[in-house]
Amino acid sequence: MLFKLFSFALFTALLFVFPFVAVGAQLTVAWDPNTEADLKGYRVYYGTASRSYGPPFDVGKATSYTLTNLAPGQKFFIAVTAYDTSDKESAFSNEVSATTPALEGIRAPNVLTGPTSGRTAVALSYTAGGSSSSLGHSIQYQFDWKGDGTVLSPWGSAVQSRTWTAGGTYRVRARARCAIHTNLVSGWSDSLSVSIGVPRYLSAAGSPIINSFAIENGSPTTHTRRVILHNVATNKPRYYMASESSEFSGARWRFYSRRPKFPLSAGAGKKTIYFKVKNRFGESPVVSGTITVREEGILVPNN
Repeated sequence: MLFKLFSFALFTALLFVFPFVAVGAQLTVAWDPNTEADLKGYRVYYGTASRSYGPPFDVGKATSYTLTNLAPGQKFFIAVTAYDTSDKESAFSNEVSATTPALEGIRAPNVLTGPTSGRTAVALSYTAGGSSSSLGHSIQYQFDWKGDGTVLSPWGSAVQSRTWTAGGTYRVRARARCAIHTNLVSGWSDSLSVSIGVPRYLSAAGSPIINSFAIENGSPTTHTRRVILHNVATNKPRYYMASESSEFSGARWRFYSRRPKFPLSAGAGKKTIYFKVKNRFGESPVVSGTITVREEGILVPNN
């Protein structure tokens, strides 16, 4: 049977296009079905100029199709044809056009505003700003409290607080993301240097205070996995605890020594050790130090 697909009116006003706001620009086109018995399928044509199309997409008998990986911010012209079991093809449908959404960009935050010094156990508040979505969407922020990506806040508002448990210098920074398309994340802001001190007064009557702490006597690098933790503490500490976890996960109290040995975890690179002491009155504030294990020539002691 001859498939009468020549009538332009078959598709008149039946073709619709729907733009999707997405990272990979795409357009979905839909049309009303033909009713001929020997209909075999449809072909979707598109291009960037009216009635000037590239090779079609054969979509079978589907009545909608999504064009993907399109250039953002570009106008496209789309038409559809039908073809029968003898591969006779109709004229083009009415042409529709649509412009893909512009590619969304997220501006990195400015340097944080907030205090540049403080002490352990006291909350400090910081504010991020300067970020925006090129499409005007809402922004969420994440803070990096250490500056190396290891201590991150949950995504949230532009104002967040941090209470440090260990003294030291921290490089605080933030990044932003789109609240709708959460995979769109900006780069990090420049860092704000924050110095956190350990109070010299006693946290409780007679509790110890660590006056100094150094790994391998302050050496920046080591070839050995077992390092010495040089420390000086007041008020006769009886025990110490050391860990590479700021929460002291898996660590236990040991009899105090001014030069205890500590086994570093496997792998080369920067290692941070957290250290505290206690006596019968209570615990000291936590201090920390950093040392880098060299990749070459690592020595692993037997004892």
